[in-house]
Amino acid sequence: MKTKKQRTNKNRTNKNRTNKNRTNKNRTNKPLLRKLEINFPLYASKKFDGEKLLEYKKAAELKTNDHCLLENSSWFGDLDVAKSYKKDNTRIYKWKIKIATYLFKINKENEEFIDNIFKNTKLNLTTSINIDKDKNKVKYQHEYLNMSVNERALYEFKFAFGYLTLKEQYEFLELIKYLIIKKYIKINTRDGKSILKKIEFKINYYKVSYLFTQKEKYNRISIYNFDKYSVMNFCKLVNNNKYKISGIYQKNDTSFWFPDLIVYKMNIQEYIFFNPHRNLEYDKVIE
Repeated sequence: MKTKKQRTNKNRTNKNRTNKNRTNKNRTNKPLLRKLEINFPLYASKKFDGEKLLEYKKAAELKTNDHCLLENSSWFGDLDVAKSYKKDNTRIYKWKIKIATYLFKINKENEEFIDNIFKNTKLNLTTSINIDKDKNKVKYQHEYLNMSVNERALYEFKFAFGYLTLKEQYEFLELIKYLIIKKYIKINTRDGKSILKKIEFKINYYKVSYLFTQKEKYNRISIYNFDKYSVMNFCKLVNNNKYKISGIYQKNDTSFWFPDLIVYKMNIQEYIFFNPHRNLEYDKVIE
């Protein structure tokens, strides 16, 4: 028969184990978020009338009853970021946060959360690359090709937001290039042109510059189509009251794919909203 001391120690051990499990669970279920207070300013350079942006996004959501529409996600930045995207045929607009808003932080600390939420979902996600009908014809070795659709969705998110190593990002670029050249996939830029030249440029840049890099991971790489699908999938995964996440925040960090030059360093800060009409109100034209 166990003594009172033995029972007490066992109960204490079980309690500690329970607390440890609860701590691990809480760490997984509570991602680090960036809070935007009311009236926080945001800017973007747009070809169309910025005042109508929120109206258009709201109408699209109401029409489809879909909170995570591929085309509804929208990118904003501070004024310097907006100015860096200014062209002859665009204007810079300003919006303000109308309710307290929380955005998911892209950082090392949130990596475990990303892995868990993608791997444990029962939802059917969608990927930028759809090769299922031609899968047996593809003569190329890459782990992505043997993954389930949801595993591919996670891989694409990690590729886009820097949760893959630099080498893994480069090898994925080579796969994308192969699939485009062999006509298994067709992916365009936001201007309707093939992304092949952009992919080839990044591949060549990697080959020339890789030996000089000091950052093997957490390198944001921006390819429009992969960004859009990654944001849409993430929206689906956090689309409940448990998380209260309205989008994604990328701080102005260093990235191999956006070189820090002596004469110029691109500001890669991003405020990405799933449905901007829920969180923003239009303010004015800046220039």
